[in-house]
Amino acid sequence: MATTDVREFADQELVHFLLSQERELVDRRFKHSLNRLENTSSLRDVRRSIARVRTELRARAVSYTHLRAHETKANL
Repeated sequence: MATTDVREFADQELVHFLLSQERELVDRRFKHSLNRLENTSSLRDVRRSIARVRTELRARAVSYTHLRAHETKANL
């Protein structure tokens, strides 16, 4: 999933997608340990997808915190 796709999701959708990707990673790791995973590069793809989502969630949290701090200073 591309970064631009991740940015289009709402917060709730991002959290839901993150949880589904984490479950997918566990499933693929299990299959890999049993030598049943044909495409081992899919582990990397899922890890990177998780990283993209976490990065976007963190960026939104920082942005929200920054906006709230700026509003508080403006009200003083």
